[in-house]
Amino acid sequence: MEELTLNCAIIDDSGRTMDAFDVKIRNGEKVSALKEVVKTRSDGAITVPSTQLQLFLAKTKDGVWLPDDVALDAIQQSGNVPPSYTKMRGSWKLSKLFKSGLSLEGEVIHVLAVIPKGASPSQRTLGLSMEALEQNLLDTFEWREPKRLCGSAGSDWPYQGIADVASVLMHPLVEHYEAWQCGSRDEQTHPIFLALSGPGTGKSRTLDEMQTLLKEAAKQANNQDLDQKMESACVFRMSFEYDTPVTKQLLDVESADLNISYRMLAKERKDWPTHVVALKNSLGKLPLTIGKVLEFVAKQKKMQDVEDMTVIFCVDGLQHVENDDFCTLSRIMKQYAAS
Repeated sequence: MEELTLNCAIIDDSGRTMDAFDVKIRNGEKVSALKEVVKTRSDGAITVPSTQLQLFLAKTKDGVWLPDDVALDAIQQSGNVPPSYTKMRGSWKLSKLFKSGLSLEGEVIHVLAVIPKGASPSQRTLGLSMEALEQNLLDTFEWREPKRLCGSAGSDWPYQGIADVASVLMHPLVEHYEAWQCGSRDEQTHPIFLALSGPGTGKSRTLDEMQTLLKEAAKQANNQDLDQKMESACVFRMSFEYDTPVTKQLLDVESADLNISYRMLAKERKDWPTHVVALKNSLGKLPLTIGKVLEFVAKQKKMQDVEDMTVIFCVDGLQHVENDDFCTLSRIMKQYAAS
């Protein structure tokens, strides 16, 4: 039997766009076997039993395959399969649906995998206690140092001008530290440093070096305790370049806390949609906030009190957050300042 290589895309009721992925299966197998393969290759995005999964042949009656472009995005965002696409029955042989030697040529989608509405992952966790949900999240998402934001050729070059940049950061950093020592938690004492420039000028690289820069600033201030806090700080590198340029939307335009906390736990920048689905899977009814994420990290680092944690937020791509009628950009900036 010949082997088929099929491009598949997932549709659920969340309205999120997700990248297509390829599966390999022999053309003598049945659709029921393809469901199992698709679920396995979804890398956790599909959690319902494979028997509940509905597969559709992504081809019109005229023989035109669904292109892997904005046409797929529109279908995923609507959550509805075009009526011209054929539902694939579990007993059908793949050899009757796909010609021999079908491959990935043409950048098209061959199969749409639809997760039934009402079978969202969170429903399976509704019966669990909050403590069990928290432990489930702790077991699933182990926090570790995030990957660097800068992926260009210069990401590993020696960073120039550390002392000069640190001198700019020193006074706001010391003022924040002194306010913290006095017990002040006012967001007005939280420094926010903005790097404004054109593309390719080193903004992302500066964010990647922020902990080093703050350590140098503490040394310039001759403050050993502050230096130690910068050395042991938890660094979160996150970006708003995932989905916002395409959809011009966030997870919730009115909840900056939600958009930030989801990004705090993102391990891979390139796989944002899968991360969102998997995280919703583990959360169930557990509300996710910045404070909750910091509690998780404190537990994993065996810290007695989250108040002892020093946190550095490095945020890239804020230009993609629209300053719309909801004042979304303002909400997000204020949330960072308050954290």
